Amino acid sequence: MTTEEQRAYWRTQYYKHRDDPGYAERRAERQRKRDHAGRIAYNRAWRMRNPDLLAAQARRARQRRQEWWQNIRSSVVCVDCGSTANLDFHHRNPSEKSCNVATAIMYSFGRWLEEVQKCDVLCRSCHKLRHYRMDDV
Repeated sequence: MTTEEQRAYWRTQYYKHRDDPGYAERRAERQRKRDHAGRIAYNRAWRMRNPDLLAAQARRARQRRQEWWQNIRSSVVCVDCGSTANLDFHHRNPSEKSCNVATAIMYSFGRWLEEVQKCDVLCRSCHKLRHYRMDDV
């Protein structure tokens, strides 16, 4: 077999799937899976190599959340008595409550904001009084 015949043979082998109608889609899907698995493996290995950086990122994020929360807490007062101590969020309509305000911040800021808009800010004493009145009705 001459060199030219070998080239022609390999060209036919290499391009044999070119006329298959679903080949391009199957190849793209295999590539996507391979890329996704590679990214996951790379990210996992990076996290294993850099635990100090991850801890520092988590500390900075926690600090930013705490500062943000302190700014919010310092700017609100109880709707009933005007107190700024021991504030709680009271859902106006308990049936609309999708989650607790304290846990909503773990999901996202947007979800937390949606939940807070359904609430009144009350001090702990006024909050207890409201629930006591709701139970009597």
